[in-house]
Amino acid sequence: MKGNIDDSLIGGNASAEGPEGEDTESTVVSSVDIVMNHHLQETSFTKEAYKKYITDYMKSKPNLKNRNQKE
Repeated sequence: MKGNIDDSLIGGNASAEGPEGEDTESTVVSSVDIVMNHHLQETSFTKEAYKKYITDYMKSKPNLKNRNQKE
């Protein structure tokens, strides 16, 4: 009986672990922390398209430019 230790004596629980010999797949995603924390995704904008979008947006918000300036 030497070397034969019951799994239940060391915390093993066969019912919670699944059938022996069957591997379970786990998915691990790794990335830069700030990207993962804020769920950032790549955009499909080109640099020129982004500049045009921002320019048009800023033109539609005239009070944004002068918000911090006191007259």
